[in-house]
Amino acid sequence: MTRNIEIKARIANIEVLESKVAKIADNGPTEIFQDDTFFQCDAGRLKLRVLSEKHGELI
Repeated sequence: MTRNIEIKARIANIEVLESKVAKIADNGPTEIFQDDTFFQCDAGRLKLRVLSEKHGELI
């Protein structure tokens, strides 16, 4: 089963990172278009991720 892993990190040089990732990746990169909207809730935040006109998910 394919799984999307998302991280947020600062990098000094995108070209160096892409070269390292290309050595271990099976394929890609794959660009994923998404629009995230955050909602404040009593227990934190709720995120609505819209991936297309007909597909979205609550995170």
